[in-house]
Amino acid sequence: MSSKYITVTGAREHNLKNINVKLPRDRLVVLTGLSGSGKSSLLRLITREQRATGGQIIVAGQDLGKMKNKKVPYLRRQIGTVYQDFKLLPNKTVFENVAFALECIGKPRSVIKAQVPEVLRLVGLAERMDHFPDQLSGGEQQRVSVARAMVNRPPLLVCDEPTGNLDPAISLGIMKLLDRINRAGTTIVMATHDREMVDSMRKRVIALEAGHVVRDQEKGGYGYYGAL
Repeated sequence: MSSKYITVTGAREHNLKNINVKLPRDRLVVLTGLSGSGKSSLLRLITREQRATGGQIIVAGQDLGKMKNKKVPYLRRQIGTVYQDFKLLPNKTVFENVAFALECIGKPRSVIKAQVPEVLRLVGLAERMDHFPDQLSGGEQQRVSVARAMVNRPPLLVCDEPTGNLDPAISLGIMKLLDRINRAGTTIVMATHDREMVDSMRKRVIALEAGHVVRDQEKGGYGYYGAL
């Protein structure tokens, strides 16, 4: 497999205009930009929720433009997704919400019983697995969302505004969690408007503006500083 885990070459779709980026394995990369700049569109191309109208997107050696529709579900089993709205099932407990992700892909009950408590310990919710979403804080609900995304142990985690509905203190906790997941070997690509969070993380930052990459910066912040 190429050292470049995700390669986007000349990608065009909706508001994206000839995007070129290369994202290595095991890194945490942040996409920034105003609403409509193309952050979410780029994430949807990586997960094959949308197909590019031009260019090429390669994820883990697979050309997504040439991928047949019947193969897409297998790709998505290798990608965890976290969104701004937690998308939890209100009538299911924390354990059941996370387990549901494994049930959908046919994992046996023995695997579910082993992996769900493990991932809930990772996100600090081992003592809350019998609670329902309305008994949790916003930060706890987002931790459940992260646990659900990670329970199948995907090599890639895609996050679209994961702290958008959270206050700064809780956002910091979510980011520390994502950083810990990344350090354990999961590649993370995250879109965010959260200036304070980006400035505190000092990760690679790719800034988009009107569908173009205008900055690609190692140890970057939300503004134009850091190592170029």
